[in-house]
Amino acid sequence: TETINFISAVDGRKYQTTVVLYQSAVKLSGRYSWNLYQLIKSRLLDKSGAFSIKLDELMIELNSRVNLEFKDYKKSVIGRSIDEIVEKTEIKSIKCVNAERQGRRVSKVRFEIEMR
Repeated sequence: TETINFISAVDGRKYQTTVVLYQSAVKLSGRYSWNLYQLIKSRLLDKSGAFSIKLDELMIELNSRVNLEFKDYKKSVIGRSIDEIVEKTEIKSIKCVNAERQGRRVSKVRFEIEMR
């Protein structure tokens, strides 16, 4: 299968790249799906199958600065992206769980990924 390298660092890390399957890359058409797929592939370099990320950082990575409550954000942005990624790529399942709270607000989420 053909792979492509893309520059995945937008925060000053010079020339950091991530390898993704070309077929997976061209299939994703959702507004936030490609960005979430890139994030997952770049964070799963250690093969642990899971990673945590601050909610603010996730919104920046997905380029999704929307003014929604977390439950609505999780459903409309994260949920739709997960559904498309699982349907069209080599990723078998993705779970997004609340990892940490500050008061009553979710401040960090954890993604648990299983590959095909």
